[in-house]
Amino acid sequence: MTSIIVFLIDRITKTIVVKTLFGKSVEILPFFSLTFVGNRGIVFGIGSSYRSSFTFILASLLAIAVVLILYRRLKADDKIAHVSLGMIFGGGLGNLFDRLFYGYVIDFIDLHIGNYHWPAFNVADTFIVIGVLLFLSSWKGG
Repeated sequence: MTSIIVFLIDRITKTIVVKTLFGKSVEILPFFSLTFVGNRGIVFGIGSSYRSSFTFILASLLAIAVVLILYRRLKADDKIAHVSLGMIFGGGLGNLFDRLFYGYVIDFIDLHIGNYHWPAFNVADTFIVIGVLLFLSSWKGG
C-alpha cells in the first residue's frame, strides 16, 4: 500500500510540474525553487551525458528486484521495514516510469544558496532516501 501511495504522489507532482513549470523556474523561498529539470543521468545527474537510457532502466529494474527480495525476507511484524521498502519501491517505480515514458527523470525540487544549487530532485527521490534511512535504522539482518 505504501508503494502505491508513494507512486501516486510522485506521478501527481510530476504531472503538475510538466503542465505548469516546463521551461520555467518559480522561487518559493530564497533557498528553494521549483524548476523543471529533465535528468537523463542517475543520482545527482551523474552520467547525464551518457546517451543510453537502457543502462539506467536496467539498473532501476535491478534495484527494484533487490527491494522485492528484501521485502520477501522480512518478518510479518517488521512494520517499519515494510513501510520503508514500500517507500523505496514506490519511488523507484516513479522514476522508472519517467525513464520509460519520457527518456529522463522529471526533477523539480531546487535547493540553493545564491548561485550554488544542490542537484534538483523529486518526490520519488525524497521517499527513496527516507526509505533507505528508515530501513537501515530498523533492519535486523537476515
